[in-house]
Amino acid sequence: MTQIKDLIQAAYRETNIIPVGASPSSNEETEALFLFNRVFSETVQLIEKNSLPYGVVDDTTKLNDNGNISVLSNRNVQVIKPSNVSLEFPLYPAEGDRIIVEISKAGVAPVSPVTLISGPVWEIDNYSAPITDPSFLGKWVFVSTKGGWKSLGEFSKNDDFIFPSEFDDFFTLRLAARLAQRNGEALSELAIIEMQRRERDFLKIYRDRRGQQEELPLSLVRSSLSSSRFYL
Repeated sequence: MTQIKDLIQAAYRETNIIPVGASPSSNEETEALFLFNRVFSETVQLIEKNSLPYGVVDDTTKLNDNGNISVLSNRNVQVIKPSNVSLEFPLYPAEGDRIIVEISKAGVAPVSPVTLISGPVWEIDNYSAPITDPSFLGKWVFVSTKGGWKSLGEFSKNDDFIFPSEFDDFFTLRLAARLAQRNGEALSELAIIEMQRRERDFLKIYRDRRGQQEELPLSLVRSSLSSSRFYL
């Protein structure tokens, strides 16, 4: 499994800043990690080119048959419910689906626990206990080959990379371009062409999936109609 430090080493080799078999120094690694997180953040912004539809969780929200609130893929869920709430992620998500969960109780602490449920198969990255942070904001993308919902946050050098290995070269080349610029170098024309090709492949899967389940109307979010199952 690819770790961030592996991408950093590959990026330094791509620029020829370090020789074959060498490893970046501690300072070089620190700088590259900073740049990698910036590159990743910029890529997330490409994924989030169009904002996701909002769903609001409050005391009018209906529960599903499991006593939870069912959340559709590709939604920005704002929780303003004063009592305990469990959000049930989709059982059958598609590759590249996204979910944002935001606790809209800034300045009010502690909040009643918000529990995230992903079913028996998929994991929710960077989540192990009910959320009580009144300013919590979590962003996830579904990556089936990595076990489920992966957090779109910052990395440390020993973290596993969240996207499939077929996209390692894309992020390596993006980081290499930044490192080359800082060191007065430039990527080869072939490397730039390859980076652009891989970017197109990446965005085909992971950008703008908001329309996947639009046939379910957002009016359901605050509907007072009786129903045995509720979706955001």
